[in-house]
Amino acid sequence: MLAGETADIKAGIKAGYEAGNTVWTVSYMNSEKGLSIKDASLTDTTVTLSSGLLKEDTFVVFASAENEKPEGILSFDSYYLSGYEDNMEEITLDAFMTDTSDLSAYALVRTDGSEPEEPEIWIEAENSLSATCEFTVSEAGTYFLFVKDESGNVTVSDGVKVSEVSFAPNGGTGEMPVLLKVKGYEIKGLPENAYVKTGYGFTQWTAKESGKIYTDCDSFVEDIDEVLIANWSNTIYSYSVNYYLMGLDEEYHEPSKTVTSQAVINTVIDAANDELISSFTGFTFDSSISDSGITVTEEGLAINLYYARNHYTVSYEYT
Repeated sequence: MLAGETADIKAGIKAGYEAGNTVWTVSYMNSEKGLSIKDASLTDTTVTLSSGLLKEDTFVVFASAENEKPEGILSFDSYYLSGYEDNMEEITLDAFMTDTSDLSAYALVRTDGSEPEEPEIWIEAENSLSATCEFTVSEAGTYFLFVKDESGNVTVSDGVKVSEVSFAPNGGTGEMPVLLKVKGYEIKGLPENAYVKTGYGFTQWTAKESGKIYTDCDSFVEDIDEVLIANWSNTIYSYSVNYYLMGLDEEYHEPSKTVTSQAVINTVIDAANDELISSFTGFTFDSSISDSGITVTEEGLAINLYYARNHYTVSYEYT
């Protein structure tokens, strides 16, 4: 500012505070006077710089407000999923909270959808005005964050719904995890079916509540507790294994041998594990160009296995 110049100043009052009798004060660093405030009790006012000041004279203008009331103001708008370990059998809720009065404690409360009651056990807040925390939950329900300030006032957040997705074997045996998801997020990939049923192949999942159809690794976005029921089929398909032996021209032509078998739908045939690889005298199995296996999803699929011709060196010795 120049000597004699007047400038407008304006103060904003933070939520939870109100303007006191004096809003503006001046701190003189190199002099005892020189800056006048028209009305220090107003949030919007003007300041005027006196004439005849030295250039090294410095002034600092402060705005202040009084605490209106010690009620807590809570922010619980940051929560997310993290990890996805164990197929999302656990969910991490992340919370950030602030208060205009010193925080003293907080707690997470789970309900089945009803209104939450104030907790009996609290976690002591480490920072007086703000805190961040993570909660790991392994159960479906609606979760609420309670915050208490030093005066004993309690504030509670909006609820965060965590729903459950479970699996039913429908006559099969085995184990599948129970998945959790936060409302508004998605399970990006359902786990592969781990149930088995003798004489049957797994085809898909049917949702008990919505009736929707899901397959392995599909995304799940519904914000409801759901049970996915395994669907089975005993449809039998034929498949063949073709054995190709390298010709004298070192090319592969028609199969030298074909074996036909049958399997229930969606059976996984692994060439190595199902002992399909045979031995042929003078030939070596070539895994680099052979099929590793198939999933039997329709009639007439084939596994092609290739065998390279061995090369020999014959030496003669005359005596």
